[in-house]
Amino acid sequence: LEFTRGLGFRTAALRFTNLRLGYGHAGQAALERRAVFIPDLSQAADSFLESSLFDEEGFVAYYGLPLIAKGKLVGFAIPSAGPGFQDTIRVIYGYKPAERKVIGMWILESRETPGLGDKIYKDADFVANFDDLAVDPTIVTVKKGTKTAPNEIDAITGATISAKAVARIMNEGHVIWDKRLPRPGA
Repeated sequence: LEFTRGLGFRTAALRFTNLRLGYGHAGQAALERRAVFIPDLSQAADSFLESSLFDEEGFVAYYGLPLIAKGKLVGFAIPSAGPGFQDTIRVIYGYKPAERKVIGMWILESRETPGLGDKIYKDADFVANFDDLAVDPTIVTVKKGTKTAPNEIDAITGATISAKAVARIMNEGHVIWDKRLPRPGA
């Protein structure tokens, strides 16, 4: 596994990282074809924080999401963050550039109102909006039950601000990352 793109890192440590399948957290995610989530790296027994270069990054959690098919990279896990109703919402989403589609979205951090805004990650129907979602021209939030286009997501009744915030955060992340990602087949 070779590092190809990065944004927002404090050091160049990751640029010089090469891992074999099965080694390190990223290597495990790729080899085992599963998500690897470590919510508190300070508690991990085999943390890469033991390296002084990685320690300078200030990492506190790890999310590894492989987007591999037939041994080839087919997509990217893209992080993005922005203001929600209560506080910053942090997301990560799978993106297949060849299809220009989001293939899943996970809320990494949210302090949205319990029972309403927290439905952005607790409501399975809302989360399912992101399983096959076109990014062009942009992701649009519509009233629940009225989506008709491949780039639309159903809002959450009573939590429209939070639902719209997720769409806006992903649109803003897409604008930043789309120009930096390798083109399909490159």
